[in-house]
Amino acid sequence: MAAHRSKPRSWDDISAETIRSVVPPSPTRVEETEDKESSAFQINLQSVDGVYRPDVGESGAQLQYQLRVSLYDIMYHTFFGRTWVGSARAAKVDKAKQKYKLQYQQPIYFHTSLKDPNIVAVIEVVGVLDPGGGQPRRQMSCGWSLLRLFQKSQKMKDTSEGAPDVRKLDVYHGSPRALMLMDDAIETNENIQLVRGCQIAFSLCTHQALEKILHLVPENVLVGGGDVIPGIQEQRSKGKENDNLMKPKLLKTLQSHLDNISITPEPSLVKFEEDLCKKANDDRLERDNIGPSDGSTVNVVERRLQIGIHNGWGYVQKPQVVILAPEAETQGRARSGSIGKGHRRTPSFGSKSSLGNSSCLVARSQVQLGDLAQDASFAVVFQVEYTLSVPFALSGTKLSGSMSRAQTITVPVLWVSWSPFTSSGRPDVAVAMRGGAAPNPDNVMMFCQKSGSEDQSAGSLKFTFRRDDEPPKSLETQDQMQLQIPSQPYAASVHSETSDGSFMQERPTMVSSRPPLPSSAKGSPRTEHRLPAYSTPLPGSLPPPLSYPTISLPYPQSHTTPPHMLSDTAMETTDMQPDTARTEDMTELTELPYTPVHAPIMLSARGTQSGQGLSRAAYARLYTAGFPPIVDRHGQSPEVVDPVDHVTVNLKQEEADPLQSNEIIFQFLAFSRMLSAQPSGSATSLPSTVFFTLQFYRFPPLITERLLLGTADKQLTSDPGSMPCILYRINKDGTVVQTPPGCQTKYHMDPSFLKPGEARLFNQYLSVQTLHIDVWDGDSLLLIGSGAMELKHLCRQGRAAVQVTHELDIITTEYSEDTPTLTGDLTRGGSVRPVGVSTILKGRLHLRMANVGHPQDRARGDGAVTVPKPPSRVVLPASAHMSSAMNTGNSSPLLNQKTSRAKRLAETDNELALVLTARKDPNITQLASLDTGGELDSARKRKLARMQAVRQTQGCEKDLNTVNTVLKEEKAQRNRDLRTVELYREQTKHDGITSMLSQVITTHYTVFPSLGTAEFFEFVLKNPYNVEHTITVDSDTPQLSIITDVREWRQFKQAHDLNTPLEESMFGTTSTSGLPAIFLRPRESVYVPFKYQSLQADHTVQPQGPSDTTSANLTTQLTTGFRPSVHHSRNIKVYFRAEDHRPVSILTVNVIAQPHVVDQTFRFYHPEQSFLKKAIRLPPYHQLQGAVVTAGGFTSVTANCSDPNVICETRKVKAGEPQDVFLKVACGPSPSVKKFFVIIYTDPHQSKPCQIWQFYLHALQRVDISCVEGQTSRFSLILRGTNASRLVRVFPSHPTEIKVSPDTPFMLAANAVHEVNVGVRPLSLGSKFLYINVVDTEYHQLIRTWLICMQTTQAVISKAFDLQLPIGGGKGCNKRIPYTNPYMHRKTFVLRTNRQDLLQFKENTFELGSGDVYTIGMRFAPSQQQGTTEILIFINDEDDKNEETFCIKANYS
Repeated sequence: MAAHRSKPRSWDDISAETIRSVVPPSPTRVEETEDKESSAFQINLQSVDGVYRPDVGESGAQLQYQLRVSLYDIMYHTFFGRTWVGSARAAKVDKAKQKYKLQYQQPIYFHTSLKDPNIVAVIEVVGVLDPGGGQPRRQMSCGWSLLRLFQKSQKMKDTSEGAPDVRKLDVYHGSPRALMLMDDAIETNENIQLVRGCQIAFSLCTHQALEKILHLVPENVLVGGGDVIPGIQEQRSKGKENDNLMKPKLLKTLQSHLDNISITPEPSLVKFEEDLCKKANDDRLERDNIGPSDGSTVNVVERRLQIGIHNGWGYVQKPQVVILAPEAETQGRARSGSIGKGHRRTPSFGSKSSLGNSSCLVARSQVQLGDLAQDASFAVVFQVEYTLSVPFALSGTKLSGSMSRAQTITVPVLWVSWSPFTSSGRPDVAVAMRGGAAPNPDNVMMFCQKSGSEDQSAGSLKFTFRRDDEPPKSLETQDQMQLQIPSQPYAASVHSETSDGSFMQERPTMVSSRPPLPSSAKGSPRTEHRLPAYSTPLPGSLPPPLSYPTISLPYPQSHTTPPHMLSDTAMETTDMQPDTARTEDMTELTELPYTPVHAPIMLSARGTQSGQGLSRAAYARLYTAGFPPIVDRHGQSPEVVDPVDHVTVNLKQEEADPLQSNEIIFQFLAFSRMLSAQPSGSATSLPSTVFFTLQFYRFPPLITERLLLGTADKQLTSDPGSMPCILYRINKDGTVVQTPPGCQTKYHMDPSFLKPGEARLFNQYLSVQTLHIDVWDGDSLLLIGSGAMELKHLCRQGRAAVQVTHELDIITTEYSEDTPTLTGDLTRGGSVRPVGVSTILKGRLHLRMANVGHPQDRARGDGAVTVPKPPSRVVLPASAHMSSAMNTGNSSPLLNQKTSRAKRLAETDNELALVLTARKDPNITQLASLDTGGELDSARKRKLARMQAVRQTQGCEKDLNTVNTVLKEEKAQRNRDLRTVELYREQTKHDGITSMLSQVITTHYTVFPSLGTAEFFEFVLKNPYNVEHTITVDSDTPQLSIITDVREWRQFKQAHDLNTPLEESMFGTTSTSGLPAIFLRPRESVYVPFKYQSLQADHTVQPQGPSDTTSANLTTQLTTGFRPSVHHSRNIKVYFRAEDHRPVSILTVNVIAQPHVVDQTFRFYHPEQSFLKKAIRLPPYHQLQGAVVTAGGFTSVTANCSDPNVICETRKVKAGEPQDVFLKVACGPSPSVKKFFVIIYTDPHQSKPCQIWQFYLHALQRVDISCVEGQTSRFSLILRGTNASRLVRVFPSHPTEIKVSPDTPFMLAANAVHEVNVGVRPLSLGSKFLYINVVDTEYHQLIRTWLICMQTTQAVISKAFDLQLPIGGGKGCNKRIPYTNPYMHRKTFVLRTNRQDLLQFKENTFELGSGDVYTIGMRFAPSQQQGTTEILIFINDEDDKNEETFCIKANYS
């Protein structure tokens, strides 16, 4: 247990040393790394060899050395952060080297987000001379060195991975201030000189253990292990210096709140604000060079109080901001109740009349304080800020009416710090506030009321401090406090942004039955929701309006709602009631049921697919088209399986198959373009090339090359509405490759290359998996659609080979922003359809897949087909295995232990081998050059070198003295090597013995989990002592946890058929560390239940575009070494420690992650820097695997996400009601793509996933446009060039509704700006999403993407007609409508319609003179269905602006 601080320092002492000692980095550097996360590092300064010793004369003064470390930015030539100054130590003489050596052994810690190669650490060696006798110490520079922290080729270890490699740095003469005058090439600069023989030994590594205390240490600040950092426990060790940051431990925190906050400025509130406004106005007049006065004044717009928890180094969390109001204003509000509809505030907001008789400012809400550590060095910092409205300088220029004539500035005026643990302990606190130019925690310029004074007492602060764990007061006291709390003067206001950028006040919003979104959600671009407690106007923004409509907001009680905001809402609701109700107890608000405003996406039952098999004629055409044939291992054609047939997979039969090696083949044969999905006359919008993306099993995602759609072949399908086109491979220049048509990819699954037991998992994968294929336009890189098919037809079931051919439906889903209305039977699957979500059949994919069986490769594998799962989920400790071996009569239990062969120390340690081979004889240089492979050890090299030296001596007929000299040098070198080996052996002996003892009590166990699946096992823990002990269980990761819930434990036992004992209330919790503890009697054994469950997944996304492969067949071999990054095996250690912190037993769990099944794939396109909110409706509940209905008739469905930044939740609903999964995802910048998984559970303990969904979220730049149906709206987009010139082309997603110019390839110059003209003509009402891609036509890379959000309104209909039309075949019907030119000049008109499939014009354009009449000739196509439809005729001018609109109501009967 860590000891408490012997001499705690106050907050004032710590902050005085740290507030102004931190230098910020360059502002440009900060902007570059604004969104990057900070990482923790450790620099261990070990020693300085050959330290420079200056001439100190004969004074007899003692010379000591200290090291100083600073951060430096080479690019911007600035030091930043805080310089770390080490302790002064004396150097000792190294007799072997006859040099001075400084032993330091000092670790330094810091964290930074500026991980750039130009960020370096500067180490300075400073000599400190203490002459004694009360004379001041003298300091002199003894050299400096440069440590490059972030090199691209450098791979740093973490401190938890063992001792890092020791490196050395050269030391230069002079001062590090010379860096300010140097360029990037510092080490090779001619103006700096090396200190000969002087080097600094150090090690650099990451330090993940520091990440949990990053909020306590500012960024870019270098700290030592012994530095006092409030909030961290002080750890003491005998014989060693304190290192509190190697394994930091946080102090216990408490929750508290502040009430009844009031601030009284001096000499009075009115006088203080008058003086503030006057000085601000005088400063404005002097700054703008205005005469004595221009008649304008500065007024107070808002008063705010910033409250934050500070530990002397910085704020431990973001400070809170509350609104301050004059006391008289709040009392008036309390007497008159809530503001009525016609109530307005006093226009002169900053005048005396608005303050009234107020003597102080009060806060309208309670402030909750979290993470307040029980440390005397922690303090609560209060800062008062005023927002002032400062008039603009007109300077003779008249401003437009839409521009405000004032700007707002924020002025800090008062501040104070208060330490809760050093005060008297009374709840009522009164402290004096300070102002002036004295240092403050925010390092800002503070308002100075009295000139010439740095630290001024300019007011007082009063508040009530209470801890949340204190017992509540009596009811009478609560009622009195409730009456004293000032009511909220105004509620949240809603502003609408106009085109000129100003804000207009809307009418008061009524209370809705649907709760609003959480306060953290961003509003739409056109509407901004502002709450007074969070309003923080920036400089240059407009002052808020002077009247505030009353809005009662029933906030849902969730963790996203700040407590002080909830209290404001509760008080506002109380003000709406009569005065007699104010003395009643304040009750919590209850959440109201509501329907989400986003359209739920309906999921079909698991296992359904869209597609069909091929006809006999289509099969015959495929065989004659020249596609590559598929044959089995004997050259025979595989057995053909009809995809329509029902298949039942027997996994035992698959495991017993002698052909265990599977060759999975996918052949993309043809793609059918649907005529029904394209309006008439839009043949140019059909794709000419396509490519496909899919992911099979745990292989990397597959992206095929671009394939050309050949001529249409009607023999491939029986559907008259489709145009099947055979796929051909093409070269980069667009010519067809002279190879068989189609595209083929193969996957080899040989158990010899798989992990143990993975062959069974692969068979299970084929039996339940649904493969999702995305089809993309090869030219525009736009998504055409997606399809899904089951893989169970690939299970051979004892057959040599099988093949199946699909005609797969490719469907695209379009979403709109309309509020949905659900229709249909909610309890019947597939009958519910939301408004605003539509699916369109875009084509059909002709796909052939096969599974060819092969014998296992015995030469490469060990012959084992599958490795069964562990026979028992009960893990016995290592000591139990040894005792069982003795009890079975084994005469030599040591035979079961591991043995190892003795090796030379140089062969087991690279560092020692490097030291031994560093001293090379000049005579062996030639020999060392011949040893390129490094296979000769150091001893063999020395022998050969000695022999060669002797031979050369004899051959050259040198005298015997040369030979003797060589032998003496060799002997001396050998003695030095023996001393080095002996020293190394002594240093590593303790660690080696400790490691061997740990292996005796270490038990190894392996689990094979998949995403979201809980792996359960029990560990037999035995107390080896003869006395009782309380054993604590400590795990490396929270993913491996102890099951403390007896119901969950019982469920896992029943699922795995375990009959081991089950004990209730077995676990306790230690008061210091919070770890689970088990009390064991002497020699007692218990079963400890463990559960490993991980939500980590691979979130990497392949770049959008086809691959550049040129091979005819893509073949992938799943070898032993291949694993995605998230599937790497890892070891987790669990320590069972007694009260003395010594381990009783160690459990090492080897985790080998397995691939998971993806049941659904979703792809969304959403505006950048916004939130995607979707509700996905689950299939009917009886079709979910493992569905459980809890007590009360509620369904138990939960959802988790692999990305912790994605909010995923479900709500309890009654049995039989639809169940929705709600998602809230933050989109990044355009054109980033985010990938994550959502895991659905139906059991209450989330042991096994019911479904796993895969999501792709594309963040695009949003462009909003309002259109009129049938009329063209035009706008421009700015396209910026990349670093290189490219030949690009612009592609729209809906060519019939959107036109771009230029529509041909053009050269986009490097770093140039190009304008893209866009014309949009919608053909349907409502909202719709369109996409525009800019593609590099040479390399087929996506350059830019825009999301066009089109909102369409109906055109004004001038005339309406009724028309009766027949059903069925025929030649259709011809009709005519006269039209007169109403203009006084000749004009050209254009005819358009919203139903090009039903109506065609005789002439699309016509020209009329003034008053002339033209007869519009129309031809109506027959329909095959009975009903009524509306056909609109748009008469537009030359600019495609709508002149008139006719509506024809066509009745087909």
